Amino acid sequence: MIKRKGYWDLPKGKIEKGENDEEGAMREVEEETGLVGMYIEKHLVDTFHTYELKGKWVLKRSTWFLMKCEGSPNLIPQTEEEIELVEWCSQNTLTSRLSESYATISQVWDAFISSSNPEH
Repeated sequence: MIKRKGYWDLPKGKIEKGENDEEGAMREVEEETGLVGMYIEKHLVDTFHTYELKGKWVLKRSTWFLMKCEGSPNLIPQTEEEIELVEWCSQNTLTSRLSESYATISQVWDAFISSSNPEH
């Protein structure tokens, strides 16, 4: 998880020209966390949220993926993006941080749990 502007979040950002969703997701995770050597296992969910930009409301779609990497490499916060902390965390820790996060992160977590449970 990353901590930015007082909220726990997951790495995300905007797709650059010429990128697909997978390429953009990999780049954003690398930039915001310093993590390299990861791969996408599967798509989890798309979420939507609004924000204000230059006096106008914007609807943003975020596409979320389950990514994996070898080991537990050191993480480096991208301070230029106001990321204060980057931490690996357990499922219990993540669950406890949802109250200090955005609503869409709960949707991503629910999608992860559902995709990990063979009964769903």
